[in-house]
Amino acid sequence: MVQPGILPRTLPIHPLKRISPSRFVSLGECALREVWTANRQPLLLPASPVAKLGTAIHKLLELAGKGQLGEGTAQEVESVWTLLVEQVEREMQASWLEKSLVPLKKAIPDYEVRKIRACRRAEEIAQAASTFHGSAENGSTDRFELWVQSNDGLIGGSIDHVRETEEGLILRDYKSGYVMHKDELTGELKVKQGYQVQLKLYAALYETTFGQWPVRLEIIPLQGENITISFNPSECTELLNKVVASLYQVNRKIAEISQFDSTVANIDLLALPTPNNCRFCSFRPACKAYQQIRNISDSCGWPRDVWGSVIKIQNLGNGKLNLNLELSNYPNKSINIRGLDPNPARHPALQIIQTGDQVALYNLLGNGSTGAFLEKFSTVVYRFSPREQNECGS
Repeated sequence: MVQPGILPRTLPIHPLKRISPSRFVSLGECALREVWTANRQPLLLPASPVAKLGTAIHKLLELAGKGQLGEGTAQEVESVWTLLVEQVEREMQASWLEKSLVPLKKAIPDYEVRKIRACRRAEEIAQAASTFHGSAENGSTDRFELWVQSNDGLIGGSIDHVRETEEGLILRDYKSGYVMHKDELTGELKVKQGYQVQLKLYAALYETTFGQWPVRLEIIPLQGENITISFNPSECTELLNKVVASLYQVNRKIAEISQFDSTVANIDLLALPTPNNCRFCSFRPACKAYQQIRNISDSCGWPRDVWGSVIKIQNLGNGKLNLNLELSNYPNKSINIRGLDPNPARHPALQIIQTGDQVALYNLLGNGSTGAFLEKFSTVVYRFSPREQNECGS
């Protein structure tokens, strides 16, 4: 168990028992992050508040499709929205990492925009579902959160929405975030590759489980029309085989690490630190591969994280704290982190940090070149574990 405010040396790794279509793209981006996620290791940084809100949005759309939002009026939908967001926020309040992000409307600048879009989409889905279910003569049915898996059980997950129509099966995936991205070569807006891969894998898994291919794959965004993803069965089957091969490859590497030498250095052979992979990773405080590359690289795009030795701790006139650090990832440079909240519930580490201690701070505001950083809602302060303190000081 991770002690609040104390940075663990590393986190253990275990072979992957199963991987879902939604996690396959993440496995290719950074195997170590995905292994820790699948192993249910404790998060070391708060999840994105947008992602937390996304869980409420996803549930709202699911309930709308099931016809559980009454007649789908604005008042009914907003009432359920409020209950779902409150549930997410209660769970966040129980976490020392995430309680500072509550309420979500404070932590998400465009919260109201997301709320309006989600509620409007839920109204549309609820009203369409009511009409659809009312036409019972066509024999159509809807299923939600339908579990599908490969024959060996290694690949599996739940499809958001399966609609059976006279035309055939339609597999649908609800998305609360941005669905499109700009192609670097053509400049055209396209559906994110990861979302396409996910739906194609679900198509293959549905066929494996039920012996039938869908006729259409659809993404349901918060705004705009449903987006159809083109596919063919052979492509989906090939993709499924690729996932199985990737799973075996990662597990072989884990076995080799465990058998030969399960040191921190060898564990990090699974890591692939890049600005995009690390920016939203909640495990990066335990990733030595990330620390190593950050010690030699400060190019644009990396998270605003710092670590080093405490030179001075100052109490400010406004009741906040200032930490003066000699940095490790900005060699021969000292900086100030201003405006830190001294409340033990916010930053437990600040109660035990002393001059000379090795510390790390994540998700800051500012730029290392200016010599100053500031705290924000998602900022986390860690003191290195006693073993790491000794290693850093030797």
